[in-house]
Amino acid sequence: MARNSKKSNYLSSKNLILASAVVIFLIFALFLGTKQIGPKKTTDTCKYGFLPTESFLRSYTVKSQDTLLSIANNELGSTGRVNELISLNKEKYPYLSIKNNFLEVGYQLYLPPKNILNSSGDLFAINGKLISNTNSTWTVKVDEGLTYSIYPMENTIFESKNEEEFIPGDCVNIIGDNEGNRAFIITPQ
Repeated sequence: MARNSKKSNYLSSKNLILASAVVIFLIFALFLGTKQIGPKKTTDTCKYGFLPTESFLRSYTVKSQDTLLSIANNELGSTGRVNELISLNKEKYPYLSIKNNFLEVGYQLYLPPKNILNSSGDLFAINGKLISNTNSTWTVKVDEGLTYSIYPMENTIFESKNEEEFIPGDCVNIIGDNEGNRAFIITPQ
């Protein structure tokens, strides 16, 4: 009988170890089930980044008899905006200047959006999430680890919402001027 008791104790110990292992496994599985494995899922629906020039600037096709001054006057409302026109197109046509007024019929020139009344010609457009909008400075998350400070002006256009209705966390689109980081147009995404 002593042998059976030993065998019974041995089986009891083995069952106890097995039962403990199952319990530990279940707890571990339950714990893993509540933890996310892999890339973090997010409900963030904002679009981020700088937009390509052609996505927010108007295009103008040069016609016979056009000059930089005539285009600035007819399309932008003033010959005083000719330097803005030159700046907007300096990457595509680096030789454009007041002195070199040659334009070939068919050139595709960039023009600012219609509701921008005057700029340096160094425009940008970004998508991002509004982080803060205090003291006339808006901070926008443009990409992971990259924020951009924007300064709305008295004549900044707020489309679809009033300035006061934009709150941190909103997804925004901004067209601005790199000279002074001035914001011309702010819209919700």
